[in-house]
Amino acid sequence: MNRYGRATSIALVALVLGSCTLGCGDRKGAHARGSLKFDAQKLNDQLTTADAIEAFLETELTVISSRRNLERVVDNLRLHEKYDTTEEQAVSRLQKTVEVRRVKGALVLEVFVFDEDFEAASNACNEILRAYIEERRHERTRPDFEKEEWLSRQIEKLREELRVDGGPPDWVAEKKQQLDRLVAEATDAGLRARSSESDVVVLDYCVPTR
Repeated sequence: MNRYGRATSIALVALVLGSCTLGCGDRKGAHARGSLKFDAQKLNDQLTTADAIEAFLETELTVISSRRNLERVVDNLRLHEKYDTTEEQAVSRLQKTVEVRRVKGALVLEVFVFDEDFEAASNACNEILRAYIEERRHERTRPDFEKEEWLSRQIEKLREELRVDGGPPDWVAEKKQQLDRLVAEATDAGLRARSSESDVVVLDYCVPTR
């Protein structure tokens, strides 16, 4: 099956998966809501079965509302200063206001932040989306950045060898060929890392609702 066929399969399998939630239904009243959508074509190499899709969505649902993600939100919005409390206490306070829900029939996760202050709810909700997408993009590009960094070190070592060791012409020619290959690999890894598109995007930015 080609990549488009697998992507279609992912979307179809999502249709039959029930909606799941984290903390869903525990809170009512004023809140802000936003949503994230995963790109089936970019996920097709990872998710080829219903169980894989189910596990992926459940994992990401938990990651979005995790303390690690919310710590970035608290830090970026300086919520501990706003609440005049410690960062850990601010994270715990924010975590109690957050719900993440699965949308039946789609590779979509909804994020809700409940707060009587509409502006505060919207700001926190949008920052949760942004922090999650940024971290996921970082995780996707990490291998290429690490490869680029490793290759750069090897290139510097090889250049140093060529500067210090004036070997025979055949040796120098071989080392220069190795250097050219390493430079090409490093350039390719760097280009992949910097041009990599995220496999998740904001479907709806957070807006207040009742």
